[in-house]
Amino acid sequence: MNLTAVGILALGVLVMSEMRAGLIQARVETLESQAQIVANVIAEAATVGEPAPALRTNQAREILLRLHVPTDVRVRLFTTDGRQITDSLLLADQVIERLLPPVGEPQNVLGPNGQIDMFFQSVTSVLNRRTPGMALTLRQELAAAALGRNASGERTGENGERLVSVSVPIQRVKAVLGIVTVESRDVDEIVRRERLAQLPFIGVALLATLAASAALSMTIANPLRNLASQAEEVRAGRKNKLEAPEIAKRKDEIGALAEALQDMTGALSDRIQANERFAADVSHEIKNPLASIKSAAETIHAVSGNEAQREKLLNVITQDVRRLDRLITDIANASRIEAEFARETLEPVDLAKLLGEMTRSFAASVEPEKAVLHYSQDGEGAAMVLGRESPLGQVFRNLIDNALSFAPPASKVSVRLDIERRRNGRVARAIIEDEGPGIPPAKLGAIFERFYTDRPKGRAFGSNSGLGLSIAKQIVEAHHGHVWAENIPGPEPLKPAGARFVVELPLVG
Repeated sequence: MNLTAVGILALGVLVMSEMRAGLIQARVETLESQAQIVANVIAEAATVGEPAPALRTNQAREILLRLHVPTDVRVRLFTTDGRQITDSLLLADQVIERLLPPVGEPQNVLGPNGQIDMFFQSVTSVLNRRTPGMALTLRQELAAAALGRNASGERTGENGERLVSVSVPIQRVKAVLGIVTVESRDVDEIVRRERLAQLPFIGVALLATLAASAALSMTIANPLRNLASQAEEVRAGRKNKLEAPEIAKRKDEIGALAEALQDMTGALSDRIQANERFAADVSHEIKNPLASIKSAAETIHAVSGNEAQREKLLNVITQDVRRLDRLITDIANASRIEAEFARETLEPVDLAKLLGEMTRSFAASVEPEKAVLHYSQDGEGAAMVLGRESPLGQVFRNLIDNALSFAPPASKVSVRLDIERRRNGRVARAIIEDEGPGIPPAKLGAIFERFYTDRPKGRAFGSNSGLGLSIAKQIVEAHHGHVWAENIPGPEPLKPAGARFVVELPLVG
């Protein structure tokens, strides 16, 4: 493509040199001056006026012979009816020589330079119309001069060369007695020299374009080809993710593309690995209650006469079925969350209103002797976050339910909303605290992992799947927030006063 542009430029330069009307016009003016001089000399020395104006042809030939016409100019005399009187080439005994081709080969009349000139003349005829008044044949030119006015023409000679001619009338007592025609055959050579003068510039442009093409190929095409090849390997499964650290270091669009592809394929690889781990965890978690149900079902036939043992085994089956139901429901919720965020648009949600209504709803359903819920807010007014109300409600529902499950009888569970101003904007911090035993320090990070559960004594078996906190973390991170757990310092270093869960979400507006 780069060479095509240079080719068009070169062709344009060469055609422009062909179409320079000023060059030809200047040549016409020179020839017209020469023809006028010759016509004036012949009119003074080779014409008579009495009894009638007439041209003395022999004297005109003598005058033309003595003028020493240059070899690149041809001067001819014509009568008013177009008959040639004399020719400077014949007077000077000049013969135009041209080598003939070998026998049996086609004759090339024009020659290489003539063919090149004819090519550009044909291009010029398409791209440019010649100057009005210049496209006259010799017959038309002589007819115009016979009427007493100067005429000029541009045409192709006998050998295919281009020539420019000017015809000037020879007048005496305002009578046209003859015509002087001056022709020049060096126009092609002048134009050819103009083309040759452009060749160094075209060569430099060509070399510069080739160098630029090579540089673009090395800096753009090759890196893109490398990225495409690695992407194909990732698609085919031969690699987990695209790795192009050298290209990603570039501070241009190619580097940004490589970095984006690395991040994208890395995220896809992490997602695939997470799904594989999730599938393995689900398989493990489902096998446990299924194995328990299978064992109880097989044993129940052996204790058919013992109603107490039979009732106990039926309770085990019921609990495991309930556990499976809760597990499958939470797995479905965890799988649906990400798909919903990919499809649905986010809207402003009032976090203060959501937390207030949720706390009041839990407080109405929890018995006072179990725990007391309290909600507080730092300041008044709305706290708008960009997200979806239903998933955010599920986050705080899971966290409050988790706090109530660990809260001692008649204890307090507090829900607080704080607004903080930071360098990159305002942040809402939702804090849920309980007065339970706290979290073992080694488990502070593990509690957000899937299927992790450490229920207090007395909690119904199978009522928790271990996915509640994992789902909460997934939803918060999808809202560009953070969630973590910490212990509330107690009077003794190894005995915390409770557990605290903190959710940070960026505010809008």
